[in-house]
Amino acid sequence: MKKLILLLMTLLVMSNSVQAASASSQEATQSKAPELHILASDEMERLLSPLSQSFENEHQVSLVFETASPLSVFSDSPGISHADLLLGFSAKSWINLLNQQLVLANSQTVIAHGQLSYWNPTSRHPNRRTLSQTSVLAVPSTQEDPYASAAEDLLKRYGMQPFKGRLFQPFTALGTYQLIQTGHVEGGITSTALLRSHATDPRQYWRIPPELYPPIAIYGAITTQAAQPALATRYLSWLTSAPIQEHLQKAGNLLP
Repeated sequence: MKKLILLLMTLLVMSNSVQAASASSQEATQSKAPELHILASDEMERLLSPLSQSFENEHQVSLVFETASPLSVFSDSPGISHADLLLGFSAKSWINLLNQQLVLANSQTVIAHGQLSYWNPTSRHPNRRTLSQTSVLAVPSTQEDPYASAAEDLLKRYGMQPFKGRLFQPFTALGTYQLIQTGHVEGGITSTALLRSHATDPRQYWRIPPELYPPIAIYGAITTQAAQPALATRYLSWLTSAPIQEHLQKAGNLLP
């Protein structure tokens, strides 16, 4: 009889444990924060990731960043199929994305205006003259990169088109940065924010006055297949708020 009672008590305890575990699992599932998937340029991810916790806490959401490949345009990136939001693309990319029905037509938002810098690690306090004397230069080339058109316009303004030395034209401002960093080129035109995010010595680059090139609009947009369009809208609105714009300006961008 005692053994039967002991067996029944053991079964009761096991049953309660299973029910408690099941309830705990259901609560965890119910309390899991929704995820906002963001496909961003390397520059935008570096700038915005440190600010994520503020938005996550305020909106009870988890931000998941994925970096778009610097060797492809946004529309060719495999990550776009499960992204809610795209950040860091050019006006030309916007047209391509819209034509392919990959983004919502009314979601286009200018996040910031980029700023060009000429970086030459072998120089101290480079300037316009240093740029004009560069013999091996790198500039972003594809129009899908926000900085490419402005860099091309600057070279034309300075009479450096066609370029008389050796000209390297990676797809993006990040590609330009990497060519300079690895010593493959003497100097190059790239993003000021990118240089600052990599803690580049400010004595090695010249922040080119913005009046010397057309505005560099950096866009964000919601994808047509977004699982969280309402959250994506709130995030874009948050990016254009005064505190975030102040952060982006301090990081090397210009206000829209």
